[in-house]
Amino acid sequence: MVTCFACRDVMHLVSTGVILKNITNTTPIILKSYNPTNPNSDIDTYQSCTIIAVGLPCFRIFAHQNNRLIFLENCNPMPEFVHLHNHTHYSLLDAACTPDQLIQAAKEDGQKAIALTDHGVMFGCFEFYKKAKNAGIKPILGCEVYIANGSRFDKGAGKAATKKRNYFHLVLLAKNDIGYKNLMKLTTLGHTEGFYYRPRIDTDLLEQYHEGLIALSACLAGVINAPLLAGDYETARKNAIWYKNLFGDDFYIELQNHGLEGDEIVMTQAPRLAEELDIKLIVSNDCHYIKKNMPSRIMCSSISRTQD
Repeated sequence: MVTCFACRDVMHLVSTGVILKNITNTTPIILKSYNPTNPNSDIDTYQSCTIIAVGLPCFRIFAHQNNRLIFLENCNPMPEFVHLHNHTHYSLLDAACTPDQLIQAAKEDGQKAIALTDHGVMFGCFEFYKKAKNAGIKPILGCEVYIANGSRFDKGAGKAATKKRNYFHLVLLAKNDIGYKNLMKLTTLGHTEGFYYRPRIDTDLLEQYHEGLIALSACLAGVINAPLLAGDYETARKNAIWYKNLFGDDFYIELQNHGLEGDEIVMTQAPRLAEELDIKLIVSNDCHYIKKNMPSRIMCSSISRTQD
């Protein structure tokens, strides 16, 4: 069972003194159960849960059992959290933060590494790498690529093509120099051969240039999550098997909870799929901005309007 708290529930526990206020990413923890309908109920140690994310202070509910939620308390040391899915203003008209702002936010949070995964491009990699190194943070170079639903050479001609999704998302991270070179090759071919509204690659290219790359299943538009949202578990399963066969242990199913419609469906179905196929889960935040007021500015710029 995969568990974690929603912010409002954690804030209640903090305000009532049930948990410590000074929890950080590196705070040792054990699992405890808590009944939100009865704050005065007994709090018992809960043994049958698995922690997959502790991106504090941003707790999220990933699962619950018998209406009992899970919270965290001091215990043994745990791994540090690293954001592996992040966008900057190089994800044009989609993200607001600069590489420098992203790195500074990670540094202030005490993180020792951070990834750059802009949409379809690697424009910011050089700037990101230099500034991360200067800040003493390990840079992880990547890209959220667009995977064509079919061949990258299909440009949507004909009525049949308009009835199916044109592309899916996939996060690729370079784990060595070979992976970095392959990622550059993939993004280049996405623009020169597969561009149709977006710079798309396809599974043929992935088979040719996957060495040295780590793959994450991405967001609600991802290769696994999009079929799950459509109620097509078998297609999601088929896709997961294909990517696992290609990337092996370097393929991860990604979980996110931004309070968006569809998140709950994915958080229910994706862990089941991961367990069934023995694929590791990873939790990310799909960061597009640093401050909460930034999204409205992006919307205004994308439709050429001003903000009051």
